[in-house]
Amino acid sequence: MDSPAHFTTVTEDLSQGYISSVYLATINAPGSTIESLTRSGGFDAEHLPAALAVLVGRGLIALDAEGVIEVHSPDIALTAFAGEIERNAQRARLNARPLTELFRRARTGLAGATDPEAPSQIRVLESRSEVTVTLAAVAAEATETVHAFRALSPRTEDLLADPDAHPAALHGPDGRRVTHRAVYDAEVLDAPGALNALRTRAASGEQVRLAAGIPFTMVVADETAAVIEFISPSGEGEGALLVRSPLIVRALARFLERRFNESAVLPSARDTTARGEFGTRDQLILSLLARGASDTTITRQLDVSQRTVERRIQHIMTTLGCQSRFQTGVEAARRGLV
Repeated sequence: MDSPAHFTTVTEDLSQGYISSVYLATINAPGSTIESLTRSGGFDAEHLPAALAVLVGRGLIALDAEGVIEVHSPDIALTAFAGEIERNAQRARLNARPLTELFRRARTGLAGATDPEAPSQIRVLESRSEVTVTLAAVAAEATETVHAFRALSPRTEDLLADPDAHPAALHGPDGRRVTHRAVYDAEVLDAPGALNALRTRAASGEQVRLAAGIPFTMVVADETAAVIEFISPSGEGEGALLVRSPLIVRALARFLERRFNESAVLPSARDTTARGEFGTRDQLILSLLARGASDTTITRQLDVSQRTVERRIQHIMTTLGCQSRFQTGVEAARRGLV
């Protein structure tokens, strides 16, 4: 029997680069055999058969009874091979979720457990890197909706400042588009470039809303998993939880959906002349007005006094030349302000 060292050497030698070199040699030399490739191609007789077997398995070549290598047309063979890779990748994505659950249960003693409120379904995340990896993993699990609730914090500021962090449209393990909704604390708009960053994220498919006084960051995938991150604007109070309790996650998902529906739409970049008349807070009030929000709702959302809201609404109505709240909402929509 071959030694483990021998198999290690074979595995190292049969890299993708080695296999690609053999494939190119068969393309360049029609009618090649193992003997001719060994003699003129510089391939060793020990590893060449294994590389050819890999190429046969991928449907790129065939060996006839005399050992002559037939190369299939690359435009057909490589397209078929790429399709198989894509199908395997899709199967891997579909298997990731149940296998992850099996992995988790096997390591937390949950195999066969039926109690949805078991303590092990809430796990403390120990480091910033673990939080980052877990947030990405939870978002990748979603098949329908990812809800995000982002407080003003160093991590949120870093997210908006990093152009590489603005996501393309989210897709689930089955390749289907996932709805991505996010509510940001309105104070993030005070950070340089934040408004453009939010618009970039909105253009990529994230449904962006704004609200005041968001106390912590939370991401919920469907109704199956949530990450809650406790970081204040100063960076203090750091800590995070991964929650997989169905009852808790379901409640969190419904809470976030309700907050999303109550929050202000991201101000539009259109009609910049009219927009110049309003500050950020007025733009948020205008967005809420256009959705029919009451003064009480606007007061609660923006964390200001009702008198301030009434005064700012009067300013908006005067600026737009409107006589009623309804007319103000219609005019704002006509001008592309909301």
